[in-house]
Amino acid sequence: MAKNNLVDIYEKQIRFLKESIEEKDIRLEVTERNLREKNKEHEQLMIDTRDFHRKFDGDLSETRIQLKIRTEELERVNHIYQETLGNLNGHKLENEMLR
Repeated sequence: MAKNNLVDIYEKQIRFLKESIEEKDIRLEVTERNLREKNKEHEQLMIDTRDFHRKFDGDLSETRIQLKIRTEELERVNHIYQETLGNLNGHKLENEMLR
C-alpha cells in the first residue's frame, strides 16, 4: 500500500514535470517565433533607414547645388544692378550739367 502511494506520488510528479517541460517548450517556440519576427522587422527598419539616408543625402546635395546656382545668379544680377545704377546716376549728373 505504501509502495503504491509512493508510485502514485512519483507518477504525479513525473506528469507535473512533463507538463511543465511541455509548457516551457511551447513558451520557447513562441518566444523564438517572436524573436524571428522582431529580427525581420529590425532588418526592414535598417533597410528603410539606409534608403532614407541615401535619399536625404541626394536631396541635400541637389539643394546645395541649387543654392550655389542661385547665389551665383544673385551675385550676377546684383553686379548688373550696381552697374546700371552707376550708369543711371552718371546720366542724371550729365543731364543736370547739360541744363
